Amino acid sequence: MAKTRYIQNSFLSGELSPLVKGNITLAQYYQGLEKASDVMVVPQGGVKRRGGLKYVATNPAGSAKLLDFNTSTESRYLLCVTAGNIAVYVAGATNTFLGNLAAPYLEAEISDLRHVTTENVCLIFHENHPAQRIVYDGGVSFSIGDAPFTNVPQFDFNDALSPTPVSEVQSVVFGSFSAGQVYQIDIEGVLSKSITYAGDSTADQRDSTAFNLQKNLQDMPNFGETGVSVVRTGNHAYEITASGESAKDFKLFSGFATTGSGSSSLTFTKVATGVARAEDVWGANRGYPRLGAFFEGRLWLGGTRDKKQSLFASKAGSLLDFEIDEGADDEAIFITLTSRTLTEITDIYGGRNLQIFTSGGEYAVLEANATAATINTRAQTSNGSLYIAVQEADGAVIFCDKNGKTLREYAYTFNEDSYASNDITVLSSHLITAPIDSAFLTGTASDDSNWLFTLNADGSASILNKLRAQDINAFTSMTLATPFNVGTKMEAVEVVDEEAYFIVKRYDSSNAEVSTIEKLDFNYLTDGSVAGTATAGKLAGLTHLIGFEVSVLGDGAVLPKRVVDGDGEITLTASELANHTNFEAGINFVPTVQPMPSNTNIGSGENFMRIKRVVRVSLRVYETKGLYMDGVPVPVRSFGSMTLDQPATPFTGIVDDIYAVDGWTRDEMPIFTCPDPTPMHIQALELEIESS
Repeated sequence: MAKTRYIQNSFLSGELSPLVKGNITLAQYYQGLEKASDVMVVPQGGVKRRGGLKYVATNPAGSAKLLDFNTSTESRYLLCVTAGNIAVYVAGATNTFLGNLAAPYLEAEISDLRHVTTENVCLIFHENHPAQRIVYDGGVSFSIGDAPFTNVPQFDFNDALSPTPVSEVQSVVFGSFSAGQVYQIDIEGVLSKSITYAGDSTADQRDSTAFNLQKNLQDMPNFGETGVSVVRTGNHAYEITASGESAKDFKLFSGFATTGSGSSSLTFTKVATGVARAEDVWGANRGYPRLGAFFEGRLWLGGTRDKKQSLFASKAGSLLDFEIDEGADDEAIFITLTSRTLTEITDIYGGRNLQIFTSGGEYAVLEANATAATINTRAQTSNGSLYIAVQEADGAVIFCDKNGKTLREYAYTFNEDSYASNDITVLSSHLITAPIDSAFLTGTASDDSNWLFTLNADGSASILNKLRAQDINAFTSMTLATPFNVGTKMEAVEVVDEEAYFIVKRYDSSNAEVSTIEKLDFNYLTDGSVAGTATAGKLAGLTHLIGFEVSVLGDGAVLPKRVVDGDGEITLTASELANHTNFEAGINFVPTVQPMPSNTNIGSGENFMRIKRVVRVSLRVYETKGLYMDGVPVPVRSFGSMTLDQPATPFTGIVDDIYAVDGWTRDEMPIFTCPDPTPMHIQALELEIESS
């Protein structure tokens, strides 16, 4: 039998889709894994056990969402939104609970919340409620209330919910005017074009005078497309009526002659006060803004409940004022995206340019410091996206397209002078299934990786290690253990102060929900974990795991599992207390790594499709212990001085001559696991393969 050796010293392609299994021409195939569960790819090429989830707090049962609120580099806070409440925690080492804020949100609305922060203000958006403004008042004090937006833009929806319009009527008398004179009218600061007074002596002159006035008024931006009429009521006297879409309560008009004698005058009188059919574009009647972003000195709002395709921007330098008046450069902006496809805005992001993500495509405002007169939303790509927040990742923006199966990288390309949105999940598409939330964690104090966490509707998650400069794009999966009948799931994720926080839902033996906040921590080896010293022979603080069987560690040594009692404690034996000081207890998870089916050349050609078997394996590991291959312990511990009766220390180096137990197959490869809560980091592997 021919023997060959297969070496894999990089796992930088992560877990690959089953659809890739036959494509041995891909370079990524030889850096990929068939299975990479509960592990994370490191940028140097290896794959290691993911961090455990440290217990932070328990939530009320029901939906919850996490939001970050960073007021400065020293003051960072985690907000947990549940039905009717926002709990505030200090981010960082302590996670101190600071208090609750009353919130208007129902449980069914929580998953759709969006937020944006600047300095000491956090704005939270939902289409069914006024935007909530949380203000950090200093110390540990926060306040909440409706965001005080002013000068909300007006829009004529012209439907059954619209106000009933009442016509505005004003009369004008032309004093000392003669035929051919020219005049202008000032309506609330807006000047009309030059209007010709045709005279008032004959019927034709009167009709022309009324027509000229009506046409020029209708063309003014103060009025709608229709609704202005003018009739003669007396000698040199005419009545202006603004009805329908043009109706509103106008200030008294004024006017002046621009030609003729100085004695010419226009005298206006208000006859009837109008009521507009147009109304606030957002409010109790039409819903509220759905999301926002700060960019170039303005607050940009993306869509409302009844105007999901509209984009709003505040006045420059006045983030809560949306006044639209004379079209000055600093005034607010109100536009609606139009396209052949539906363009409901799903997110907006201020990066190189203002980037707009919609259900039908991706847009950008390419000019700097856009104004109402200059703004131009240019279509870039046409993928469409789900209504979950986009994430900035290493100079690009990552979004989930509308099919719920693909993550795309939205980045500017200088060659084409436009944005492109490339599929970054094409080789690992099976790990993305109907995403519900995502967050991006840049390098931490202990790791220099960038990780994107994407939560799926089934409660699982994918972890993407993303470094564009190094061309690293590695996905792995993350699944929480299910101790009882109902599956554990992750419902929300947020990154605050270089820490990733999760909402975790577990279910006890009676199927009752236990909702917790937990944060990723590489110093922990279990989920829902609590660590500390024992008091009166017990480790306390496990009330969220009452009735659950937990794994226990003492100074890193694996101790027997036990069940958390009704007081949220576990009892430690006298021997454990004598030999160990620091303990950790939590739900174990099993990291699993399996290489792709091997392909080597045996002289007569490649053996990818042939029957073969792995006869020997060697590994290079880093700070690893408790490693198993195909269910058999891997000897990562060697004898030395004072080894007996001591916990095994993590091993770094090469483990030679691990003999495989699998028989003859075409695809079967060794599976590496850590069934106990112990560290695992595989840097490289070598397989000796015997082929038919």
